[in-house]
This record gives sequence, C-alpha cells and structure tokens, in this order.
Amino acid sequence: MPGLMQRGGAAGPGGQPGAGSASSASASVSLAKSRGSNWASLATQDRPIPITRPIQIECDLDELRLLEDGGRRIRTRIPVDGDTATAIDPLVKAVHARVGEWGLAGDRMYWKPQLVLSATPAGRSRRDDLERLLADSGLDTRHNGEEDEIRNLPPVQRTSYLQEER
Repeated sequence: MPGLMQRGGAAGPGGQPGAGSASSASASVSLAKSRGSNWASLATQDRPIPITRPIQIECDLDELRLLEDGGRRIRTRIPVDGDTATAIDPLVKAVHARVGEWGLAGDRMYWKPQLVLSATPAGRSRRDDLERLLADSGLDTRHNGEEDEIRNLPPVQRTSYLQEER
C-alpha cells in the first residue's frame, strides 16, 4: 500500500495520544499532523493524475462498514473499540485493498477514492471523528447526500484540420 508505507507507516494505538473514548482529544486532530500530509494517498511520482471514485462507508458506534458499489450490501466490517483512531489503519488498508480490485486507472493516473460517509443515529460522532482524523490524509471524505461535483471538460480547440487528398 503505497500511502501507508511511504509516509510514516502504520501507527499503533499506543502512538495515538489519549486513546479511550470516541470523543477523546486524539479524535479531534487530523492524523496528518503526526503522519504528514497525504499519508494515505495512492499517488506516486509516476502516477500524478488522480481519477476519483466513491467508496461508501456507513459509520456506527461500534463498527465502520464498507459497502458495495450499490450501497445495499456490507463488504467489510471494521470494529471500533473505544477511540475512532484505532480503526483508521484497518480502514485505510481496506480502502487500499478495494482500490486494488479496480485495476489500473490509466497511463500516469491513479485512483483517488472519495469516502462517502453515512451514519446511523448512534454513529454520527464516529463519522465526525473519521472526517477530522482523515483531513489532509490524501483520502477525501464527504457526507452521503451531498451533491457530486460535475465539471465540464474544456472545449476542444483544433490546431489543424485533416484534408482529404483528391
């Protein structure tokens, strides 16, 4: 997993200050402060162009659920005991494994997953913690229901025209 290994490696629960409850002080600070910016990114020097694709994650009080593309079935369950920070490394590994199933993004391109977060009524604090912990990690997050940003491609400007030979 390029991002995990390149930027500081996996930190265990002991490396997170204040491990305890889901609302502890460690959950309020982005892990990028200790691990460096883009620590979970899959970008490399050979593949600098991102191609964004969503991964749906449902947050509950005691687990994070990676859903299939249709959002109806649970693909992976990540238990959360106490502090949300303890589930970050297993979550990032599961996201990277999922991206690995997508195949190549293209020449000089890489997959940049966007985590689409939903929450059960009991899991709203987990979702908020997850957003704070993954800020500036290289994995973008957004809430389920937010509109997708659609950007038009720039117009094609022809520099020369092909002419038929007569």
